[in-house]
Amino acid sequence: MSVHRLTPNSIIVFPAFCLTTAILTSAMLTYGLGIVGFRAMPFVRLAVVAAAIVFVGVFLLQTRLKPRLASGNLWRAVLALQMLGLVYLVVGLLRENSKLYLITDLIYLLMFLLTFLLGAWCYRVGTVALSYNKFIRVVIILIGVTSFCWAFNLQVGTPPELLILWGCALIISMAHKKHSHTFFLLLAVIPQVAGVNRALVFAVIGGLAIYLLSAPLLKKIKTIALIAVFITVVGAVVGVSGAIKGSSFERRIDESLSLLSSSQGAELPIPLQQRFYEGDLVNHDVGRTLLPFSLLFGLGYGYTLDMTQSIDSSVIDSQLLGGQHTHNIHFLNYALLARFGLLGTLCFAFIFVTCAGRCFALFKQAAMDRNTVELLANLFVVLLFLFSAPASSFLFSSMLLGYFCGIANESRLVDSSSRFIC
Repeated sequence: MSVHRLTPNSIIVFPAFCLTTAILTSAMLTYGLGIVGFRAMPFVRLAVVAAAIVFVGVFLLQTRLKPRLASGNLWRAVLALQMLGLVYLVVGLLRENSKLYLITDLIYLLMFLLTFLLGAWCYRVGTVALSYNKFIRVVIILIGVTSFCWAFNLQVGTPPELLILWGCALIISMAHKKHSHTFFLLLAVIPQVAGVNRALVFAVIGGLAIYLLSAPLLKKIKTIALIAVFITVVGAVVGVSGAIKGSSFERRIDESLSLLSSSQGAELPIPLQQRFYEGDLVNHDVGRTLLPFSLLFGLGYGYTLDMTQSIDSSVIDSQLLGGQHTHNIHFLNYALLARFGLLGTLCFAFIFVTCAGRCFALFKQAAMDRNTVELLANLFVVLLFLFSAPASSFLFSSMLLGYFCGIANESRLVDSSSRFIC
């Protein structure tokens, strides 16, 4: 097969490949093995990683196993994480952390590097421009397909990255003043509102905040009014249809409202208690393990918590190796401290701040097709960080984080008007 035919000509190829793998794997687990919900998540992630490895393998063959290294600020942060990864590996081995999770942590960080190079390479060699209209159509189609499955109670699952792409499309459509597109994007997601979690709402609100901060006062007022109208319409449709009645989303809304309205000293909802309990365990382990080394470098690859004393039984039931070896730490700040220490946390914080700042700058410019790819890449990274703030595993396991970081880095270095955009 020729090199040219192996080359992806659109940035949507790799994300679509990963998202399709996630949807198909979820469907097979549900209908073939009866594994659903959080129990299916580790297997879906492994399947997506395997699919990404295949794609990255093709990329490495394209470059004859000598990929062109990148440059720029985001690349330096990614490279620093890889160098720190050697320390994390040694610490994990010395602490005798879980071997399975040690291997998966190692693979995730390595794939962060390789998908970063893949994204930068795709941007350089691509030949098909991803215009605003093409991007919106792709997202509406993908969300429409998963919403169709939700409407007919077909348990296929919607990948979190697809919901984040939907959030990006929603905000970018507002920046382009395409209110009809915004309306259709909101309508398309209604059938699966029952499965939406607070993380997505938090991420979209954060992205909108960056957009509003970059806009002049009159535009702020118009946008807020438009959002209010859309929320009213969607809320009315959802209320009449009963789409969230008895759903986990309704439960999360009730928990959030009760938290806001509760008096001082009132007991927190059990899921929040469990998250703070995780944080207490992390602080305890960091504090008793060779300070300040553990504070700077974390507790190594494969670090797990003993959650057998957790009051939330769902935590124990959903763990691949049981509650005694819980790898998932929900709050991102605790997860970063445990896995990467302060030095690694600074690298991730730098990536987030850099992409958020670039989003702010792009939103201040006139909306143009040639900015679509760069804005999408930076906004996706920002929304993924915000989405993962209460659910950190989505950040660490995402095969699209490094990919869009690579595109954001490369597009910042090279003038979009003087090159092909893949």
